[in-house]
Amino acid sequence: MRSCIPGEYMELDNLSRCCYSCKSCEPGTYSFGNGTACLNCSEYQWSSGGSPRCLNKSIIYLYWNSFEGIAFVILATAGGVLVIVVLIIYTTHSDTPIVKIAGGFIYHCNLLGLFCCFVSVLFFIGEPDKLKCKYEVPFFALSFSMCLSSVLAKSCRILMAFKSKTGKATKTEKRIYIAIIAIGPLIQALICALWIFLEPQHISEQHDEKSINMICYTDSHIWMALVIGYLDVLALLSCACAIKSKDLPSAFNDANMIAFSMLIFFCVWFCFIPVHATNKSKAVTVMMVIAILASAYGFLASMFLYNCYVILLHPERNTSEWIKQANFNYCVMIANKTSHSILFPERNNTDREENLTLLIQSPNQNTS
Repeated sequence: MRSCIPGEYMELDNLSRCCYSCKSCEPGTYSFGNGTACLNCSEYQWSSGGSPRCLNKSIIYLYWNSFEGIAFVILATAGGVLVIVVLIIYTTHSDTPIVKIAGGFIYHCNLLGLFCCFVSVLFFIGEPDKLKCKYEVPFFALSFSMCLSSVLAKSCRILMAFKSKTGKATKTEKRIYIAIIAIGPLIQALICALWIFLEPQHISEQHDEKSINMICYTDSHIWMALVIGYLDVLALLSCACAIKSKDLPSAFNDANMIAFSMLIFFCVWFCFIPVHATNKSKAVTVMMVIAILASAYGFLASMFLYNCYVILLHPERNTSEWIKQANFNYCVMIANKTSHSILFPERNNTDREENLTLLIQSPNQNTS
């Protein structure tokens, strides 16, 4: 009678204790041969049927040298470089109307948030660890909260200026839009701090037959829902202010651009939520990075690239005269709709970006 070879075990005959037959080991077990039972592979190993040894399971996560990892690093780096280029363009043209309308403090906060969004992509690449799992999502959430709060502040700033009788926001109104930029990320920071303190993300290992998926995961989806939900609230408020300002002169009207960037934001994150809730594989990390990059690029393109195009290639549109003409056309349109007359006010401060060069007044009002 032959001896059992490696990958087989001896099964004794029930009728005759001196006889045995050789049986192949089941998948997930192994044998050196001539044993009465196969040995189980460890949790981090696997084997096929009839195997003499176990093999280590492959570890799956978003590797730096994988195709996706390299592509994401290139896109994130390119996005960061674009943000720096936009900042340089805005800084070197800080005395032009387009940049003044953007508001120095506001667009600096906006670009800072965008730059941090692109940097946050790097937290999701590479082997997950405790530190990454705790801070990768909060870092992105705070960054994009800064972007959305800046858009909301800019919209409120322009609306307040056009509603003001003097054509200029008061000190109280200025404090309001500065408070928006401060409070918006602060609320998100509070949500993230509670998440990190009470139930932070942890390394999750999803074992398949031959591989282990390693991702940062949370057992409760409530915190992720709160983080994304708060961003949605800021996005909706930004859209509402943009829609309210859609009838303002084109030089002050970012309604279409803001609405487009928010549409991209809603679409990508609504696609991400089902994947996050039902999956524990590398696909969750990949979808998260795609959502961040799509949101950041959509925001950058909508809010800044067209302005940079005008600043660099059409400087004739970036002059006080062009803004005055846009305001004049706006006033004519409103006057035609309401049968009002147009009054040209005295100009006391020519370098105020909020100054409305034309005012609309009804015929029965005093014009002195």
